[in-house]
Amino acid sequence: MRSVTLFTVLGALAAAITLSACQDVPESHEFLVRRTPPAVGHQPPELPTDAPFLHLRSVQVASHVKGLTVVRPDGEIDTLVYHRWAAPISEMVSEWLASRILEAGCFRDVLRPTWSAAAGVAPKLMSVDVDVLQFELVEQRSGETEAHVSIRGRFVSNGQLHPLQRATASAPVEDATGAAYAAAFGQALEQAGDALVASLLKTAFPDR
Repeated sequence: MRSVTLFTVLGALAAAITLSACQDVPESHEFLVRRTPPAVGHQPPELPTDAPFLHLRSVQVASHVKGLTVVRPDGEIDTLVYHRWAAPISEMVSEWLASRILEAGCFRDVLRPTWSAAAGVAPKLMSVDVDVLQFELVEQRSGETEAHVSIRGRFVSNGQLHPLQRATASAPVEDATGAAYAAAFGQALEQAGDALVASLLKTAFPDR
């Protein structure tokens, strides 16, 4: 009887501790980094009938980047627990770049990584592969935090490979909230993305 009583008390105590811990766990929040679409009424430039298609063939993210990744001043890698991305980083970067490339008005369409030639061969197809080298929060020894984005690409046309300029940008984080993290990443990705797209267009259309 004493053993049963002891286990009963311990069980009730463990349940109370578990319930208390569950009640104290902060709520998790999910965020997206998304490019603002052009204003209503914006008309994309008219394309020639022979404008090429671009296959955004792959977007590979560095293996150390998992969720909202933080790099501490001593180099330690950490991940925020209660703030996370609502979509994979590769998908967010892919959609951002595709939107920016289409807005430039040089390609008829941008085919996403999931597109396969089996779905239909696009005429005048060019391709680009992108590496996301950094997509992380970097803590400075001063106590400030910045969002760092670094991307590079490889453009392929007519069987020839052309490395694109590595694009790196950073933006300050205004406060320790998920919304502020997402806003800073948006600013950094805008700068890095614009630079990579500019390098892509210069390589693809050197005579323009």
